[in-house]
Amino acid sequence: NDSAKLFAKRLRDEAGDDPAAQVAHAFKITFSRKPTDQEVAAGLAMIKDMREKAGLSEEVALERFALLALNLNEFVYLD
Repeated sequence: NDSAKLFAKRLRDEAGDDPAAQVAHAFKITFSRKPTDQEVAAGLAMIKDMREKAGLSEEVALERFALLALNLNEFVYLD
């Protein structure tokens, strides 16, 4: 969780306040490649759902997304 908070801060610092830019940057960092449009859309949908359904702030929703990104198989496992 601490790593996710730091990662979310890095995303805000490096990608600015635009959620789409933050999501794209997160995938670029974790996957070491440009994300697909579908991956960015899915990340944005997740953040939107967390904000609307769980009532999370933008900051906390980004932290939860960052936690997800750090736990994706493509990040965790080497092929």
